[in-house]
Amino acid sequence: MTISAHLGAWVAPHPSELPDLRIQMCEQVLQPPHSREFMMRVVGGSSPLIPTISGPPEETAGIDIMGGMLMARSEQRRLRQAQLYWVDEDMTSLALAAAATPSHEPVRARRMPAEAGLMLFAHPIGSHDVDLAAALTSPWTTAAPDLDEELRLTFPVVGVSWSRWSPADLDLDGAPGRIRWTPRTPQGAAPLTPEFDGVWLTFWTTGSKGWDSLPLDRPLAIDNHSGGTLTAVDLVARETLAGFARLQTYDELVLRFDQPLPRPDPDNGSQWAHVVYTAWQLMGQTGNAQLTERKPCPVHVTASNATGEPTSSGPAPCSWFECTPATGPRRKPAPRTRQPRTVAARRNGPAAGRSAPTGATPASTPAPTPTADANTRSESCPPTSKGLPTSPWSRRTGCTSGTHRLHRNRDVPRPPEPSNVCPLQVSESMMRKPFPYSLDDDTAAETYVREALRRSQRGNWPALLADDRAVQTYRVLRRIESGAVQTRVHHREAIKQAEADRDADLISAAQYAEKYREYGQWRERSVVFDAVLRQYLDMAVDQVRAIRRDAVAESLRQVLLTLAVAVEEHRDAHSGEESLADTALWARLRLLPWPTATGAERRVLADAVATERARRGPARRASEDPIQFEGLPVFGETVDVVDLLLDVTDHTRPTCNRTELAELWKQRTPDLLDSAAAQVTAARQKGSYPTHRLRRALLFLEGLDLISRVSDEGGAEVVVTDRTRLVELRRRWDEQQFGLDDLAP
Repeated sequence: MTISAHLGAWVAPHPSELPDLRIQMCEQVLQPPHSREFMMRVVGGSSPLIPTISGPPEETAGIDIMGGMLMARSEQRRLRQAQLYWVDEDMTSLALAAAATPSHEPVRARRMPAEAGLMLFAHPIGSHDVDLAAALTSPWTTAAPDLDEELRLTFPVVGVSWSRWSPADLDLDGAPGRIRWTPRTPQGAAPLTPEFDGVWLTFWTTGSKGWDSLPLDRPLAIDNHSGGTLTAVDLVARETLAGFARLQTYDELVLRFDQPLPRPDPDNGSQWAHVVYTAWQLMGQTGNAQLTERKPCPVHVTASNATGEPTSSGPAPCSWFECTPATGPRRKPAPRTRQPRTVAARRNGPAAGRSAPTGATPASTPAPTPTADANTRSESCPPTSKGLPTSPWSRRTGCTSGTHRLHRNRDVPRPPEPSNVCPLQVSESMMRKPFPYSLDDDTAAETYVREALRRSQRGNWPALLADDRAVQTYRVLRRIESGAVQTRVHHREAIKQAEADRDADLISAAQYAEKYREYGQWRERSVVFDAVLRQYLDMAVDQVRAIRRDAVAESLRQVLLTLAVAVEEHRDAHSGEESLADTALWARLRLLPWPTATGAERRVLADAVATERARRGPARRASEDPIQFEGLPVFGETVDVVDLLLDVTDHTRPTCNRTELAELWKQRTPDLLDSAAAQVTAARQKGSYPTHRLRRALLFLEGLDLISRVSDEGGAEVVVTDRTRLVELRRRWDEQQFGLDDLAP
């Protein structure tokens, strides 16, 4: 069992908090236990560089510790010089989607938005699982003997700092070149020369270990000093008393300029580096493909002389990046009536005895059940600074922090819904029953819909989304969503007030830990409720749109699919030599939602394109109508072989093994194995019938100089010699044989 400690619990600081956060990071990086993290990675073999030094044994014995301290000192210098960047959820989603297609561009210095920088993400760009027993083993604690071996902690990667780097940056004072640094690579260790030029990346994770996400009453560790047993509550209280840092270093990576990015292996720095480099590329776009806009923004930096930071609080040069909106049709929700609501004024949360806003729950009451107004994004572990950060997702948030703020347009699909939310299944046993409320009684309807959100009552949704009730159900779901937002605000204010009371010594650290434990329990339930509510709200939107029979919307779906198929064909034609604009364009296929007329499943454009292309394959092979291409008739089966070749090759890898190609063709054409012709071929011992058909198609394409077949020691291969004409052949056949007007909604 993997316990996700705080992968979903990260709340990025508000952009205005980044200067102060940078100062805290500069102060902490040379202090235990943070500096010890660098040493442990060097000693444990996970550091990207291995330090070596020549000399007597008494000098070389402590090289690992010395190397870790040099890395920590270099990190402090990097943070002091860093430009600040803040990336919101939408921009992070775009970078993750674009990085899913690994960049073939060598690492370029001009891609760095600054020589040194610190970038925080509103949503994690990756994560790494750690064995719980290993996380609990330290000079102060030992893992409990009966600890579940399958329990693990998940550490999210939420930030990165970087700077231009050479081995001289890690030299000993007064002894340049004394220490030699050797990078770890898949090909082995190779010493760095003094002329090495590249960029150093340090990845940051949350400062809390995430104990509050583990079973609260289960013994986890033994205190080495007292011998007592420690539970998750005890560990949370210890972290609170110690005042843990908001962020801590997790991994490092060194990239050499003018060399390709490393292969993106899962859950390590090589994968996260692709996301960071893609974000740099998107920030540097210009012209028509530009996704971000640079605006001036005042900066106010306050720092003490002890940290080496500027002490001036006046404005300094700064930029605020925001993404230019995407053009095109947007999903328009059904109109709704806003009900006026009076909210009592309050400061730092509702006071005792004062009525809270509708939908809010006083801090002293138990946390609401999943069907209450619980709707929130996941929160982080208790912050050390006074007050929780303002929501980084607000459109009205201004930038007065000296940070570079990045955000993309808001039309981004949500994460996959949880598996415990079942799609609607209508059976004959679900008989229509009269509703206990009328079509104009939204108050009674809200009570009924809240009950229908429970797992045991979800069989009522076919009736709730029927033609005569869908509009009212949509209206009520919007009211529930509005009330849930108020509840979220209340809970955030309550924990903020509790933190202020702790700092003012009005409550003890143990009391604050208990309040935060209750807050964490509510947060976990609210995330599930939010997912359920969002799914049924989307279903209601689609049902209302279907009832209105919006012909314009349906025609726009067909136009959108045509455009998406064209983008996919463009990707096939230029895969391996794509430009930055191509990468951003292809990423939108994974981000832009595909509007569905019915059903609960939420899809993106890439899913619609995959469905359409899967539909075309059997249709090509079944067609007996050829097209004319360069004066020769071309049948659909040959075009399907072209489609397979374009899938398994690109500009950087234009060859494919002929045996592997034959296996893929057999998987693609199972109907040929059961045909009468296949039985005749087998009886005559002429080999495989699908392979025979593939050979004929390849011979035809070779005659058009579109491919060539070669053989060497490695075996027989097929080489794509003219990819552009192959794409043109497939496009021309599809245009003549397929129309998008017959697609099912």
